[in-house]
Amino acid sequence: MKVYHSKKGYMMKPLSIWFIRLSLLATGLILISGCVAGRVAKFEGDQKTAKELKKIALVQVGINPPSIPIFPLIDAGLHRFLLNKNAKEIVDDYKKQIIDITDYLGKNLNEKSSVEVLYGKSLINSSKYSTLLSNNVVTYALTTNNSNFPEVILYEGTKNLFDFSKIAENHDAFDSEITNSKYKDNISNICRALIVDGIIVATIAIQVETFTLGGAQDRLYLKLYYFDSSGNLILKGLANTEQITTEPFASVYEVLLRRAYPLTEDLVKVIYETKPL
Repeated sequence: MKVYHSKKGYMMKPLSIWFIRLSLLATGLILISGCVAGRVAKFEGDQKTAKELKKIALVQVGINPPSIPIFPLIDAGLHRFLLNKNAKEIVDDYKKQIIDITDYLGKNLNEKSSVEVLYGKSLINSSKYSTLLSNNVVTYALTTNNSNFPEVILYEGTKNLFDFSKIAENHDAFDSEITNSKYKDNISNICRALIVDGIIVATIAIQVETFTLGGAQDRLYLKLYYFDSSGNLILKGLANTEQITTEPFASVYEVLLRRAYPLTEDLVKVIYETKPL
């Protein structure tokens, strides 16, 4: 952190800077602004096998709690305080947007791939989906270990297939849980119940990566996980936005979350239109 000198000694930051920044925070005038680094879309795993799945189900698209680093203490603490204060509004918007994002992703998968993709309301309301429990599919509560963002947000009626109850906000922890081999039999049972060759699970998350005088530097992340009918993870796709300067207000997070749409296009395109090596 930069140190400023004055005739009376030291100040960690000029009071005028704090006053201006806090005033902007209070009135919500700082919205999404400039970009620092580029947008990314990539994948790892067996692209050939993923593309050969004839019928797949997009069984879960979830929005995870935002993630904030611990340091620097003052900036991170202030950001977390305001984020938690606005958590209810942010969650309410997540619940509104998850339906359109899920449908948009499902539509893109259908259009870019040559396979049948089940998703959204038509999947949830299908007779096969209602047989998941009778086919020994284990489901879990949506709860996380985060009192301000207590649930992973899913399309209404979606059955949660993973146990996130011990995770607060660490996105790597969500990734590790979804890819844990303990779910292999469960995923196989899902495929058998839905009569599909594989499933896709998607996660969306906002991550604060660092702080500047302008505010938090965030990225929006989208991940796709492809599993075959035996429950094996065969491909994982990752897309993220450029780094974006934000502040923790519901209106800002609403705009940031809408960047999931172009990320969806980027990631589906790179998976299905990139030639295998």
